[in-house]
Amino acid sequence: MTSSRGRLGFLSARRMGLHDLPTGKSPELKGDETMALTDTDKVACLMEYRGTHATFKREAVWREIWIVRLSEGKIVESWPLPDVDAYMRQLGCLA
Repeated sequence: MTSSRGRLGFLSARRMGLHDLPTGKSPELKGDETMALTDTDKVACLMEYRGTHATFKREAVWREIWIVRLSEGKIVESWPLPDVDAYMRQLGCLA
């Protein structure tokens, strides 16, 4: 298990928006952490996002798994895995 200090560092980095897929296009973006798993120096988090795209004027709901490796309470590696297909399909960009 990760220390609470490491977990808090992960959550604050998450809130700062380290992922950059759609945040600039959805200014009122809301995200919820639906699940988090920790093991030694790694944290995996399932996030669910909801927002209206500024250009397309369509609401989209999509999920992302974000895996990070921590060292001394700081993120040293990051692997965001957003569901880009679900996001683009809801905007009408994919069939």
